[in-house]
Amino acid sequence: MQKKQKTLCQRRNSYRYRNNPIFLRNGYACAGEYQFPIVRRQEFKSIPKSFVYITDAKAGREQASWNKGVHCFVDDNKIDDLFNRPQKYRKLLSSFSVLLSPDYSLYREMPEWIQIQAVGRSRWVGAHWQTAWGCQVIPTVSWAGPESFKFCFDGIEEGCWVAVSTVGNRKSPLDRKPFMHGFDAMIERIKPSGVLCYGKPFEGMDARSHLVVVDYVYPRTRPPKHFKCTQLLLFPSMLPCNDNLAFSGDACVNGLGTSLCADNASIVKRESAGLSAVSLVSDDSGEEQ
Repeated sequence: MQKKQKTLCQRRNSYRYRNNPIFLRNGYACAGEYQFPIVRRQEFKSIPKSFVYITDAKAGREQASWNKGVHCFVDDNKIDDLFNRPQKYRKLLSSFSVLLSPDYSLYREMPEWIQIQAVGRSRWVGAHWQTAWGCQVIPTVSWAGPESFKFCFDGIEEGCWVAVSTVGNRKSPLDRKPFMHGFDAMIERIKPSGVLCYGKPFEGMDARSHLVVVDYVYPRTRPPKHFKCTQLLLFPSMLPCNDNLAFSGDACVNGLGTSLCADNASIVKRESAGLSAVSLVSDDSGEEQ
């Protein structure tokens, strides 16, 4: 008898899980070849001048306010739970004026199915915040290369406000051309009412759209601008190294795959007990990368 009751309970649980909208993700109207949920156009009387990191909002380091918005321009592992456990932050995020949908990464070296999944997850969270929570949402738009244009602008109603970020896209003067290629394609496809740009805009962006710029600031979990920090790395002394070697971009140390994010930084070689120590000293220019 107990075995039959247990089996019946398991079937009921399986049925509930099978029909759970959070499992099916089918609660919102979809569009495009890959059927992304649609983030609808909303009217905004004003755009907040201050946007806080989702990580600061979740940790309680930023007090909820109708004068502030929340953005998700952070590492993917810090915003995965917005998709996986959406109800967890409903009370907190509903207290902010505007929410930018999650910026799940699209990199050109990713296979296409990963890029499609990233766009779909972002659209679903944006549609969920709008429909289920009644929040004001600005969809975040990102792209990889021209091959991603066929899907990365889907799921956004024409005339929507959109959000983009230039942070991380200004490491080289050559970065402007591919970014503006995607930006122009987005303007043509979505025809947004306005564009919220997080970080320093590229030249010409304001001529193509109604542009609102949000200044880049560090999250409260990171050192503030103009803060100098030193990181010490040890590796075999056989590595050739020039004193005061200036470099920018990612570097691979001694072929071991150690990645140094060292824009606007300098390297100094030191000898100690048969080891070479590289001291990475960041500048205090305050310019975002």
